[in-house]
Amino acid sequence: MIPLLMDDAGTVLGVFALYTTEGSIVVFFSGQQDSEGFADVMAPVVQRGGQRLGFATMDGNSIGEVLAPLIQADPTLLEATFLPSNSPIVAELMNQYRDQYQ
Repeated sequence: MIPLLMDDAGTVLGVFALYTTEGSIVVFFSGQQDSEGFADVMAPVVQRGGQRLGFATMDGNSIGEVLAPLIQADPTLLEATFLPSNSPIVAELMNQYRDQYQ
């Protein structure tokens, strides 16, 4: 699953990315349960801008196969780092967002 940034009407605005001094990070999840903690932390952040989070299920035989249509739709994602949700940096970033926005 890939997090999406949506407007209040549910229109997809793009892939949701975390922005760091090293560049943008897109987190991918193995399933709904895996994404719930992330959504709990990030939803208040995006709601401040009148937006919300959504998730898209992406199927493929490899990460490259999954990411290809996303990058085709948004070529700026070529510069993003894609990380699984269980990466230590993802937990660290979530803690920083939790501390800052909640």
